[in-house]
Amino acid sequence: MQASASDTTAGRLMRADWGYGPGNLLGTVALSGRVPTGAVLEQGSTGDGDWLRLADGTQICWAARTGSSSWTFPQTFDAPPVVSLTSTEGAPRMLAATALSASTVTPVSYDAAGVAQPGDGVACLAVGRWG
Repeated sequence: MQASASDTTAGRLMRADWGYGPGNLLGTVALSGRVPTGAVLEQGSTGDGDWLRLADGTQICWAARTGSSSWTFPQTFDAPPVVSLTSTEGAPRMLAATALSASTVTPVSYDAAGVAQPGDGVACLAVGRWG
């Protein structure tokens, strides 16, 4: 039998209160001193987009936006995340992430001549830490 919650010795019987299974794999994630104390995965959606939190403190948020409209992340990060933008337009576009913070970013879409296109569609992805 496991000697502690962090005991992963092969061949030992896992205690139900120290392991993960169908009942606690998906739910509310929590950390105490950077040690997971809740579920492994937490997923949700708000009017601002979708998000996934992992028990190790990783957070991923995504949404479809229009160029030059600020995106408030559906869940706040600990610090400004890494943001990736993809144009959903048929014409070539250059994209920039401006005004980046732990809670928002403003994607800006430019046409080939360098003119901002505020109505352009932009797929946004942000990856960072939550806990």
